[in-house]
Amino acid sequence: MPQKPSIQLARWPIVEPGLYMDLWGNLFVTILPGTATAREIDIYFAELARSIDARTRSKGLFGFLMSVGDGQREDKDFMRRQGQVLKERSTILRETTAAFVMLTDSWIARVATRVVFTLAPPPYPYAIKETAGAGFAYLSQQGITFDPGDIEAFQQCGARVNLFIP
Repeated sequence: MPQKPSIQLARWPIVEPGLYMDLWGNLFVTILPGTATAREIDIYFAELARSIDARTRSKGLFGFLMSVGDGQREDKDFMRRQGQVLKERSTILRETTAAFVMLTDSWIARVATRVVFTLAPPPYPYAIKETAGAGFAYLSQQGITFDPGDIEAFQQCGARVNLFIP
């Protein structure tokens, strides 16, 4: 069972047919399949910005675990919007992020993320992993705590929005 959120965000968790966002303790989890609609993508960007803006150093460091389908990672507008949200919040991200994990079994998504991070490395530790177990293990190495069963819970959330998470 995921931990209770360390900060309160109105309307969270976000559960749409093509989007899942929640805060498990100090771990932000996001699942965005390639089938997400334009409306769900707009919700994602608005909530991503709001969730970053809500962070404070007094609440500790946060982890971020994200699983995204191919359709988003290869979309130039998506990448531009993502970059804009993150760039505008680079200071708070640098001060409050323990680690970021992109989780995907998609070769395309892994390559796209590596290219972006090579050109503009994030100011915090990051990894690109293929399985939920590997992603959670990396977050644990970076000091992010989670409960037994969270790996399976994350995979079940993926199934809820039609994204297989190995």
